[in-house]
Amino acid sequence: MLIMDAVCIYFKRKLEAITPDFEKKFFLTSWNESLRVMADTKMLQKVQEYPKDTINAEMLDLLVPYFDYPQYTYEAAKTACGNVAGLISWTMAMAAFYEVNREVLPLKANLDRQQAKLNKAEAELNAAMELLETKEREVKECQDKYDKAMSFKQAVLDDAMKCKAKMDAATALLNGLSGERIRWTEQSGQFKSEIERLVGDVVILTGFLGYTGPFNQEFRLLLEESWVQNLTDKKIPFTLNLNVTECLTDTATTGEWNLQGLPTDELSIQNGIIVTKASRYPLMIDPQGQGKAWIKNMEKKSGLIISSLNHKYFRNHIEDAVSLGYPMIIEDIGEELDPVLDNVLEKNHIKMGSTFKVKIGDKEVDFHKDFRLYITTKLANPSYTPEIFARTSIIDFTVTMKGLEDQLLGRVILTEKKELESERTNLIKDVTENKRRMLELEQSLLYKLTTIQGSLLDDETLIGVLNVSKDTAAEVREKLAIAKDTEIKINAAREEFRRLNYIIDYLTYEIFKYKSRGLYEVDKYMYVLLMALKIDMQKEHITHEEFQVFIKGGAALDLNACPPKPAKWITDTTWLNLVELTKLRHFQYIVQQVTSNDKQWKQWFDKDAPEESSIPDGYNSLDTFRKLLMIRAWCPDRTLTQSRKYIGSSLGQRFAEPVILNYETMLSESRALSPMICFLSTGSDPTPYIEQLAKKVENKCRAISMGQGQEVHARKLLAGAMSEGFWALMQNCHLGLDYMQEVLGQFLELERGFGNVHPDFRLWMTTEVHEDFPISLLQLCIKFTNEPPSGRSFLKVTY
Repeated sequence: MLIMDAVCIYFKRKLEAITPDFEKKFFLTSWNESLRVMADTKMLQKVQEYPKDTINAEMLDLLVPYFDYPQYTYEAAKTACGNVAGLISWTMAMAAFYEVNREVLPLKANLDRQQAKLNKAEAELNAAMELLETKEREVKECQDKYDKAMSFKQAVLDDAMKCKAKMDAATALLNGLSGERIRWTEQSGQFKSEIERLVGDVVILTGFLGYTGPFNQEFRLLLEESWVQNLTDKKIPFTLNLNVTECLTDTATTGEWNLQGLPTDELSIQNGIIVTKASRYPLMIDPQGQGKAWIKNMEKKSGLIISSLNHKYFRNHIEDAVSLGYPMIIEDIGEELDPVLDNVLEKNHIKMGSTFKVKIGDKEVDFHKDFRLYITTKLANPSYTPEIFARTSIIDFTVTMKGLEDQLLGRVILTEKKELESERTNLIKDVTENKRRMLELEQSLLYKLTTIQGSLLDDETLIGVLNVSKDTAAEVREKLAIAKDTEIKINAAREEFRRLNYIIDYLTYEIFKYKSRGLYEVDKYMYVLLMALKIDMQKEHITHEEFQVFIKGGAALDLNACPPKPAKWITDTTWLNLVELTKLRHFQYIVQQVTSNDKQWKQWFDKDAPEESSIPDGYNSLDTFRKLLMIRAWCPDRTLTQSRKYIGSSLGQRFAEPVILNYETMLSESRALSPMICFLSTGSDPTPYIEQLAKKVENKCRAISMGQGQEVHARKLLAGAMSEGFWALMQNCHLGLDYMQEVLGQFLELERGFGNVHPDFRLWMTTEVHEDFPISLLQLCIKFTNEPPSGRSFLKVTY
């Protein structure tokens, strides 16, 4: 075994004399010595722990013949010896190590020499370091003495600087707060007085928030007067002439509300206070949509969720809003609320650990503290149950005369003098922002003063806040003063537009035509008469007392309590009417005049048309309305004829004439999302007119008559009309009221931008009057009637 010979050489074992082996072209191995090596039980350990540094050149010379032998390879050894073949790699590795180690040994020797030098240098360094440490301790002792002296000096200087800083701070505080001292002193006295009156004031304010919402301004004042009287009777102190608006909000907030679309009149501001401060969620009676528009603008940046009770995802909307803390508005409800809202409205919160849950239907949902709910209805006079009144804060958002007047004035000025209205809007924004800044500055200063720890003089930020507050307050006061002067000039310029007779006459007649188009003939006359009366009352041509006498006559009087009738031909009703007339300035002597001149009055009364004849005792000189009062008292059956004269003299003769329906004009006023609805009457059918108009504008009109099972066909027709742009005519919609709710929801979704509709699409509907027809859908529609004309109206339609 050649491998073991090599191993024996490494272990310096005695090999046998070299004997040539001519067959293998080598010499014979020292087999006996190899056996002794292999017999050693520690052979493996010796191989593993072999001292490699003992290998020398002589060993390598003896190994050269073995390494040069062609069969001295790992593969050959593996074939011949099996597992012992690994030793061949070991022998070669040791030879390779020697070659490398032969170069390393001189380096190691040099390393030892250099290490000795290093040890000597380190010993010298250690001695030098010990000397350095000694010197450094001495220097440190001197430095400590110096630092101590300098610290003492600096402490003295710091004390001096602090004293100076405190003096400066005290001076700055005195100068900064000097302007506030008088005001705060006065306010402190006011607060003390207000605390004494707090109980009574809280009664009025909580009563206002809790109970006045459903009422108009007049009834709210009556309620407040009753509370004041109660407090007075019970001797509970309260503030005289308490202004609830100033107590519950500030001008900056109300200014911001106005910018967001809330009207500026007192009732609307009070409504805004109730919406934002009442403990119950608000339910707004909002026929004109002003409250809803304000809420949408106010909550726009808060992620407002808009939904309705008949929305297919309503349950998901309310759950998301409650759990995530988003504000939500439920639009256009009827007279009932979904029972799923009961727990939300009653705030039946379930406490679970540190969180609250509320049950919506059969599902418990996390309740977020930022959740706010608003509910609106377009019903002008809804009849809600006591349960709904108890669960919500019902608020009347019906537009007031003052609010409507300001809005119309703004529209006029936007057309006539746009820059003036823009300047006014910008002024309101600036004033609102400046007032808010002043309020924030004052609150910030008071917060600093009340929460500071330690001495006021030690807080540098307080001095900074005070200086900024003072400078900003002066700047804001200057801007507010300028704004006040500008506001006076703008309002004066606006007032010049308030009485634009041409615009008023034009708008009044256009409103009359628009409204009359949707009324039956029997109602049109009453409408225009009420319009004339209201306009004259607004102009103060007619007093409230005269209006009441015209409406009620003497119905409230007792005949036995009145003066006796002078003649039997005068009916009891007529006599009561005449007695009631005496309460008015123009008729205060009518009873005595009739009594003393009853024959002449009877002659006038017996005429077929007394309104066309001269009225006795000088009453013929009265204006048309006072003559109307006279005719209404004497001859109720002739009131209609005289009232036509009154309408003609008050509004103009054109208001007394019937309005002829023009389908083309109505079509020009419409758009794709404003349906047109006809209220049917006996013998009327607008279908031929609608189809004729469709041909004229080169469009198609497809009709469907509503009834049981027609909803599927109606949906298909409506979807096709919306996408292709033809007209859809739904007849007898009162027979498909459930589907009308679906149509309403579809149009509301399109109004909000969810979906597209062809611009040429129009929806025409016909229906009989039905109390359950969706009021919100009616408010979206252009309304008209198509009663068969008679008399001169028939001739106008014909020719």
